[in-house]
Amino acid sequence: VKDGEAAIEGMADDYAFLIRGALELYNATFNPDYLSEAIDLQRTFTEQFADQNHGGFFYTAEHAEELLGRQKEIYDGAIPSSNSVGVLNGYHLSRLTGISDYEHQSEKILTAFSEQISDAPAGYTFALYAHQLMQQPSNEILVTATNHNELTTDLLNTARRYAGIGTVILLKTENTADQLETTAPFTESYPVKEQTAAYVCSNFSCKAPVYDSESLIKLLQN
Repeated sequence: VKDGEAAIEGMADDYAFLIRGALELYNATFNPDYLSEAIDLQRTFTEQFADQNHGGFFYTAEHAEELLGRQKEIYDGAIPSSNSVGVLNGYHLSRLTGISDYEHQSEKILTAFSEQISDAPAGYTFALYAHQLMQQPSNEILVTATNHNELTTDLLNTARRYAGIGTVILLKTENTADQLETTAPFTESYPVKEQTAAYVCSNFSCKAPVYDSESLIKLLQN
């Protein structure tokens, strides 16, 4: 990109890895701008690259020049394929937002390539990792606080340490509440109050809140 303009059209890899990066940045910073960016990129990715009939993502965009036809690939070589990364992206977007369509799209990718993966699983390790992650018990953990303070950081670190591998964590503060409720509508039911709280949810059904790390550990271990 130079002066705000791209010289060539983005490929599937570009979108899949940029979405992955935005999700990882949200996980590291809890800045909802990154989650919003991931959602916007996923929308464009789906509109321009998705095979709506058979599942999976084509390597080139719908309006791009076709040289040898539009190909789809899930083979994981030196780096994972766009479809394998797309499975993981869809799963995490679904868990972070409460919108099941993202996970359904991931399931369609795996179904589209299921025969290839079964025939030679060693060639599709990242896709299998994403598939196994989707089968594991997991939680959505929502921390609500007026601001990002010492207790908030303690609860977030505890959640990262003790939660299952497929668990997602969200932070809702007074400053981020409006944007987070737009991108993750299920968080609207959990208002920010003066007392910092942590909600442990499973399939977006949340237990009563806890207010300290010790209680959060007990809840996660049970």
